[in-house]
Amino acid sequence: MSLKNYLARWKARSLEPQELPRKRSLRVAMMLICAAFLIGGCGWSHGTLQVDPTALENVREIGAVRGESEAQSEINGQIEVSNFFVIDVGGTSAPNTLDKAVEILRAQEWSIIAESKPVRVLMKSNKWMDVHLSIAPFDPIYLNDVPDLYRTFSSQAEKSEGLVVIRVYKFA
Repeated sequence: MSLKNYLARWKARSLEPQELPRKRSLRVAMMLICAAFLIGGCGWSHGTLQVDPTALENVREIGAVRGESEAQSEINGQIEVSNFFVIDVGGTSAPNTLDKAVEILRAQEWSIIAESKPVRVLMKSNKWMDVHLSIAPFDPIYLNDVPDLYRTFSSQAEKSEGLVVIRVYKFA
């Protein structure tokens, strides 16, 4: 069929019956391809959110690591790996310990994004994209997501003046 004939038929809106199923299947195929690109581009892909190991090393450097573990959870179809640390920064009281840990992290290019002292401070890394942490004075309740650390530290609440609990995670 020539282009001239096709255009004439199109203008007259008189397509032959055998052309309709072919045209419909082409439309369906194009719609499926477009939908696949849209879904893939909207962030509906599965994957794992995990913090860069050098960022974790940076957190370990703020004091003596007394315990470390990780927990995984699923958020919007993605696996999020959170790293938990119990670190001794050598403070003399809970508020002092939190302030000391925050100052050390700020010196290592972490910024405060929210704080509710003396309970908790949220920070983000200026070096590693989308890496965040929450830091709080030691309390076993912050270790509920990591049973191995919780069992280890649940009876040590009275000996915790210099300890902080840090959760490091990648925020998407």
